[in-house]
Amino acid sequence: NQLGDSVIFHHAPASPLANSPTSHTPGSVQQAAFPFPEFPADKPYFQPLLCPGVQLGPNSPPGFPTLYSLPMELGRLDAIGVDVFGRPSRRESMCLKVADGGAHPNVKPGKELDR
Repeated sequence: NQLGDSVIFHHAPASPLANSPTSHTPGSVQQAAFPFPEFPADKPYFQPLLCPGVQLGPNSPPGFPTLYSLPMELGRLDAIGVDVFGRPSRRESMCLKVADGGAHPNVKPGKELDR
């Protein structure tokens, strides 16, 4: 084994269909070489920091829930046979129940429409 080339993938609208959010048409994604920048002399190592403006936990944006941001009712150990690599687990698994239907704290309920 050896390290491969660093690459980056980006959206490249090659056709009118490629502008659709659900598009997976050929040519809607392009691959390019990505040379990693050199580390500055005053910080010659990787620093595990978040980018400015990143919000986590209860302040995270809707659509990106975490176990920290969702309200939990209870947790219990139970032998429910979670599928692990195609085989049921042999031991008890931690079962978590999300309260209130799993609503993210930053999402306001929508208006119910008449059918």
